[in-house]
Amino acid sequence: MRTLVTFLFSLTLAVSAYAQGAVRGVVRDSTGGVVSGAAILIRTASGVEQQALTGPDGRFELAGGVPSAATLVVRAGGFAETTQAINGAAELEIVLQPATLFESVTVTPSRTEQRLGDVAASVDVIDSETLRHSPAVVSDDVLRMIPTFSLFRRTSSMSAHPTAQGVSLRSIGPSGVSRSLVLIDGVPFNDPFGGWVYWTRVPIESLDRIELIDGASSSVWGNYALGGVINIVTERPKPRTFEVRTQAGSRDTWKADFFGSDVWGKVGVSLDGSFLDTGGFPQVHPDERGTIDTKAQVQYQNIGLKVDYSPNERVSTFVRGGYFREERDNAKVTTFEPITPEVNDTLWKSLSGGVRASLPDQSDLQASVFLDFDTFDSNFMAVPVAIPPRSVARLTTVQHVPTDAVGAIVQWSKPISTRHLLSAGTDFRRVEGASYENGMSFPTGATVTTIREGGGTQLSSGTFVQAQYWPVSNLSITGSGRIDYWRNYDARYYETSAITGLPTVNNLGDLSDKDDELQSNAEDAESRISDLESRVGY
Repeated sequence: MRTLVTFLFSLTLAVSAYAQGAVRGVVRDSTGGVVSGAAILIRTASGVEQQALTGPDGRFELAGGVPSAATLVVRAGGFAETTQAINGAAELEIVLQPATLFESVTVTPSRTEQRLGDVAASVDVIDSETLRHSPAVVSDDVLRMIPTFSLFRRTSSMSAHPTAQGVSLRSIGPSGVSRSLVLIDGVPFNDPFGGWVYWTRVPIESLDRIELIDGASSSVWGNYALGGVINIVTERPKPRTFEVRTQAGSRDTWKADFFGSDVWGKVGVSLDGSFLDTGGFPQVHPDERGTIDTKAQVQYQNIGLKVDYSPNERVSTFVRGGYFREERDNAKVTTFEPITPEVNDTLWKSLSGGVRASLPDQSDLQASVFLDFDTFDSNFMAVPVAIPPRSVARLTTVQHVPTDAVGAIVQWSKPISTRHLLSAGTDFRRVEGASYENGMSFPTGATVTTIREGGGTQLSSGTFVQAQYWPVSNLSITGSGRIDYWRNYDARYYETSAITGLPTVNNLGDLSDKDDELQSNAEDAESRISDLESRVGY
C-alpha cells in the first residue's frame, strides 16, 4: 500500500514538471460555465497525437512544438465531440454543445473515452437531464427504464433487504451476489463482502450520467463483470453551484438530495448528499396480513466530499471521502418476549484517490486507490405454519458482519496512430471479512444456543491488454485478453454450543487456502454507420 501511494505521488511530481505549452485555452459549455475533466487531443496528418485534460477551471495547455495543419479534438461526457483546425501556437476558447444520442462520450466499454456511436458494444446511457427529470426516488428505479436491468427480488431498494439488491442484466446471474460490476467514477461500488449493491448510496442530484453495458465484459473488467458493467459518473465541480432536490409523499415520507461545488484556480471541491426517511408502509396484502406484520421503514444518510486538483494542464488528481448510514425495519416482529422487530443496519465509510496524466510520449496514464470500511448488522426470523396464518414468528439468527477492503487500479493507453489504440492495465483488491452469528433457541428464539464465526481474506488481481483498430471510419475491431488470479486464505468456520462451549458437529475449524488463475479474451467487430438518419430503428 505504501509503495503504491509513493508511486502515485512520484508520478504526479514527475509529470507536473513537464508542462510547457504553445496551445492553451479554456473549455466552456453553452451557458458559459467551465468544463473540467474534458479530454483535449491534437491530431496531425501523420497520426501523432498530443493529449491534455482541462482542470477544475476549464483551462488546458499542450506542449510546444505543435505543427501546422493540426486538428484539435475536445471530448467530454454529455457533450458533442468538437474539432477545430489549429496552426501552431494559439489561445483558444472552445464552446461545447450538448451531445446527440450517438455523439455522447462513454468510457466504460473499452475503459477509454469514445463516442457512443463508435463503440462496438451494447451500451445504454442515461444522461443528466433524464436523471433530473425522473420522478424516481432511488437510483435503481431510474435504471428500470432499461429493459435488461432488474434486481434479484425485483423490489425497489426503498423496501428490499440489502442482500436482495444484487444486479441482474439480461436475466444473467439473478442472485443476491451480483454478477455485474457497479462502479462510481471507475471505482468498484459493490459490497466487498457480499457483492450486492446499496443503491441508496447514490445521490441522484450529483450524477452526470449512468453508463450500462448489458453484456459480458470480463475480458476488460474482470470476473465481477460476467453479466455486464454499470458505471455511475458524477458531476464535475463547477464555480459557485448549489442544487437541491426535495420530494415528499404520504406515510410521512420525505427525501432530499443536494449537490454543491466551487472552483478556486486549480482546485475544485464538490459536496453531495442524500437523506431519506419514511414512516413506513405494509408489504403484505390486507387479506393475508397477520399479527406479525408491521410496516417496512427505511432511514438513511449519505454524504460525499470530493476535491479535484490539477497542478498543470497535463495532470489531474482527486480525493473522495464518503459516509453512509442506513437503518431498515423489515416489517415483521416476533411474537415471543422480548418482542423484537426484524431489522438491519449498515455503516459504510469509504476513501479513494487517484491521478490521471498525459505523459511526454502522448500516452495516457490513470491510477487510483480505494478503501472501504463496512459494517452490516442484521437479524432473521422464522415464520412457521400457524392458525391463523402469520400469527407466529421467532428470532432465528443475529448477525454482525465487519468488512475491510483495499484496492488499486492502474491503466495506460496510447494512440499508435489515428487508426490504432492500445490499452493495458492491472487491478488489485484485498477483502477481509467475517460473519459473527448467534443462533437462537427453538421454539421461542429468546436465548442464544449456537455461536458461529465464518470468515477469511481474499486477494484478487488481474491484468488486461486491449487493441482497437479502425480499418475504415465505420468499422471498428477490438481484441482484448485478461488474466485473473485469486487467493483465499485465513479462512475458518467455527461453530460452538453456547451452553457447553464445545464445538458442534458442524464445526469445520480452519480451512485450507485456495487459489486459481483464469484467462479470458474477446474480439468484437462492428460496423458503424455515419449517417444518423440511417440509425433510426437501429
